[in-house]
Amino acid sequence: MDTDPTRERLDQLLREAHIQKMRQQPVAAEDLCKKALELVPDDAMALEMLGDLLIERGKYEDALEAFRRAEANTIRPEVIETKIARTVLRQAEEDRERLEAQLFLSGAGAPAKERQNRSTAVLLSLICPGGGQFFKGQMVKGAILLGVTAISAFGWPDCLKLLFTVLGGSRSSEEPNGFLVALGLVGLAVYIYSLMDAPTSTGRFSRSRGRE
Repeated sequence: MDTDPTRERLDQLLREAHIQKMRQQPVAAEDLCKKALELVPDDAMALEMLGDLLIERGKYEDALEAFRRAEANTIRPEVIETKIARTVLRQAEEDRERLEAQLFLSGAGAPAKERQNRSTAVLLSLICPGGGQFFKGQMVKGAILLGVTAISAFGWPDCLKLLFTVLGGSRSSEEPNGFLVALGLVGLAVYIYSLMDAPTSTGRFSRSRGRE
């Protein structure tokens, strides 16, 4: 059983702690609560106030420990149980928000990087068919597109002859070779395909590079 001087000192410390709490001085109030608990380690009021202060400072685990000690020594356990439940919920909510923030920050640059990769892939395919696919890491696909384009280059002169004949409305002395024209048209189709395909899967490529 506490002596009267001890009780008086305890009450004085708790009053001072309450004043510091009202003045928004949580560190000073926490120190006063700890001094009170040095006098009476299981005082429910000191433990409850300490738990409240620890919550405001984000020290949820320490607050829960204080509340549980207070619950075992208080005449109103239902109040402490409510505070324990609210502390657990608040801790869980902040953990969820922190996780969402981390996920957002980790992927914040992804859209911009994705757009940049698309532009780079298209530019490379514009310069050289298959270049965008090489950039995305699709080596086999890029090699096929580049190879087909290189072979079809033999048909481009005949394609130009056919084009000039159609536009000029007159036949030249040398007729374009039908096979070479078809080969050149295949090369043109491959070139267009390479441009269209270049940006389609850079999103997955961006994410895979981000993990490396």
